[in-house]
Amino acid sequence: MISMIPMIVYALLCLMVTVLAFRARGGFLLYLVLSVALTPIVGLLILFLANPDFARSLSKPKPEASSKPQTEV
Repeated sequence: MISMIPMIVYALLCLMVTVLAFRARGGFLLYLVLSVALTPIVGLLILFLANPDFARSLSKPKPEASSKPQTEV
């Protein structure tokens, strides 16, 4: 059981990179394969280097939905 813990941590890190890459150019499958084949850190690095606007979009607050109900005319 103890020898499985590093493999579980590695798989979770790969999935975290994949979740981050869901909105990125290239798609989540590309970054999942890169994360598993190389390392999650390299996959994350490639994600940020290939998509420079992606890192900025993570720090921007999302616009909130209007609290006023929309009425039809």
